[in-house]
This record gives sequence, C-alpha cells and structure tokens, in this order.
Amino acid sequence: MSPPDAAAIPDPVAYDSTWYLEKVDKIGQKVKAAPAAAANVEFAKEQEAIPHSGPQGKVVPLTIIDDPADWRASELKPSDYTYHLSPAEVAEIIAATEAILARGVKDEEDIKKLTREDYHLPSLGPKLIELADKEVTNGRGFLIIKGFPVQHFASNRAGLVVAFWGWALLLGRVQISQTDWNSKGEVFGSIFNHVTVGRFADVYTEPHNEYTKKGDDKKLSFHSDQGATDLIALLSLSAAKEGGESQLVSAIAIHNELLRRGRKDLVEVLSTPGIWHTAKQETQRSALPNADGSYADYEETQPFEYHGGYLSVHFGARKFADTAKQLTPLQEEAIWAVAAIAEDPAFHLSLKLVPGDVELLHNPSTFHARTHVVDGTNRHLVRWWVHSDSNKRPVAPHYAPRSNVGDIGGFLVPHYPDLSKQRLPLHPYSRHDGLGQSHVE
Repeated sequence: MSPPDAAAIPDPVAYDSTWYLEKVDKIGQKVKAAPAAAANVEFAKEQEAIPHSGPQGKVVPLTIIDDPADWRASELKPSDYTYHLSPAEVAEIIAATEAILARGVKDEEDIKKLTREDYHLPSLGPKLIELADKEVTNGRGFLIIKGFPVQHFASNRAGLVVAFWGWALLLGRVQISQTDWNSKGEVFGSIFNHVTVGRFADVYTEPHNEYTKKGDDKKLSFHSDQGATDLIALLSLSAAKEGGESQLVSAIAIHNELLRRGRKDLVEVLSTPGIWHTAKQETQRSALPNADGSYADYEETQPFEYHGGYLSVHFGARKFADTAKQLTPLQEEAIWAVAAIAEDPAFHLSLKLVPGDVELLHNPSTFHARTHVVDGTNRHLVRWWVHSDSNKRPVAPHYAPRSNVGDIGGFLVPHYPDLSKQRLPLHPYSRHDGLGQSHVE
C-alpha cells in the first residue's frame, strides 16, 4: 500500500496557527462579550435559573455540571496536580525492570509479550492505580507524575520502554496510540508511540515529506484524541530548548462556561446528532469500510455527547472546519467559541514537561494542545493509550466506531487481526531506517 495521493492532503493553511488564532479571536470576542449582559436584570435572572447536575454519571443534558473535572487554570496551583515519586518508588521501578531484562527481554517482540503479571511493583503499583482512578479517570482529568528514572535508562532504551510500558499494562487494556507508515509505505498500528519534531520526515516521499516537515513543529490546537480511549500518558525523555509546552483545558469547564454566558444555543448545537462530520482518513481506518470495501470521505460524529449520565467529548476545531460538509453559521460559531475559551489563559494550563515527567490525561473530559516548538531538535516524548480498568463510562454511540470496544486497539488498522502489524518501536521512525529498531539517535 502506498501513501495517500498528494491531492488528498489538506491545504497547509488549515494547519497555519495564524489562521487558527484569527478565527479564535473573531468568534471569541463575540462569546466573551456575553458576560457583559449580566448587568441586565432579566439576563441575571436567567443565569440564576440554569439548573445544575452531576457529578459525571448523573449528568442531565444542558445543565451546569458539578464535577471535579470542572477546573480552571487560574484556580489551580502545581501541588494540586503533581505527584512526586519517592526514592523507594523509583527503586521499585528499576528493580522490576531489571528483573524482566534479566529474563532475556531485549526487543520489541519480547516486550509485546509481557503482561501486567510480569511487573513486580508491590507498593507503587497500587498507588498508580489509585492515582489514575481518583485524580484522572474519575477526578480532575489529569495528573503530572515527576521523577520517572529516564536518566537511569539513558543508555538502555529497551529498559526504558519496558519500565514505562509496565505502567500501561498495570493501568488497563492497551490501545493503538498512532497509525504510522514505515519506510516501505506499509501501514501499521503503534501501541507505543514516539513524539519528536520531524518524526515523519523519513516516512513519506515527497510531497508528503515536505508537508509533514511544515506541520510537525507548529502550534497544535486544542483537541481530543481518536476514539473513546480514556487514559493517555506522555513521558518526557528530553525537552525542546524553547517551546513545545503541553497545554491542558477542561472540556467540562468550557461546557459550563458557555451556559453561564447565556449560550445554551451553542451547547445545544454542539450536542445535536446528525449534523456533525469529520473527515475519515483511510490511513487511520477510523471506522469500518462501506459494504463495497470503500471508505466514505467523512463520518458522522459530534463534539459533545450526553450518554448514560455522562458528558463525553470529541473535539478539534479543524476536524470539523476541514470537512467538505458545510457548517451552519451557528455550528461554526460553536466550534470556534469552544476553541476561544480553550485558548484563554485563565482556563488552560501550559506545562513544560522536563525529563522524567509523566502526564496522565483523561481524554473524554480534557482537551490537550502544544505550543509552537521553536527549537525542538532534542524534543522526545513517548506515549501510550489505555482503556483504564477504573473507567465505568459507557461508550457514547457516535464515538463507538472510533473506539476500542473490542480487542482491536484505539482504532482499526489494516491487516487486523494479524497483530504482527501492531508495533512497539524502541526508537522514533524519523531517526532510523523506518523500522523502529536501529539506534542512531
């Protein structure tokens, strides 16, 4: 299989941060003006009348949701969302990893065969499960864990991957975190993903090569990831010299803020089924093919979905703006209103992840972004997704085609059920021969 035709690649302007921020500012000014109307007595009465519900699991549509995941950056301090690994916990990680390596585990195929029973973390294991449950999946929606021993494994990449992969196995069922092309043009699903600047530069042939170079260090706007995955983890191995900060914002806070600003109409349209579509990317196999084996150009979804007493989200302003499906003026205002609030520093956190920092994120309730990478030559993070054991949220119907409700990972990839096409590369694709094994970083 060859890479997609050049004509299928979105116009680069769709990934121009100037264009994006201009759109955010234009709609944002209109939405931000809404609180000024509070001086009007009738408006004030209407605000007081907005009902509340919650927490998640007991959410009533179009109500302000009272839940720990309703937070604003201006109200948080680092100690609220940071956990520091103790020396004893770090020693436990190292000991568990070295015990596995001593059994001859040394490469990707060996690591893929590991299970949670292979990891002996008697003290840290239960603590990680508790933190992921109370702080992330059923709490605030994110957590920063500091002190992962990346330096200890600086000269042993297999050891580093084994150590961090153990956390994924411990916390839930592993999902595919990225669909990639290798140097031969074959597509596969990575269950362990490397995040670097220029990570696709040696994968595509021109013009794809040039296109990906242009976008890989640009600002990444606020969005949620594919499917119904609930727990995402990033581990920083080395940071950019400048830029590349991780940004987080509460989707629940944005939902509530729109209601408080008197824009129930925007929340209604964001949660209306049948009117929202995103482009279906064949390379990601985000849904099953049509009966004739072809893939439609788009698929139905929606930014907000109330289901089973929960509000879940699947958002990205560009995901909806780039589709050939025409948006109504109200739809367009709604997606850019969400983006505008997300970009407000009072709402979002900007975090410089330093080596050894682990960011745990709850995908159905938290949007994430990245600032422009000015000098990211050495920037390197690794990532995995899991369906956490503590997640009791039912999969919203419109998100199910993108989810991993079966044993197939975050989304479908070609060649399934041939799991040999699932990859756990030890090194970034852009820093080797395309196979993820050679150490030439």
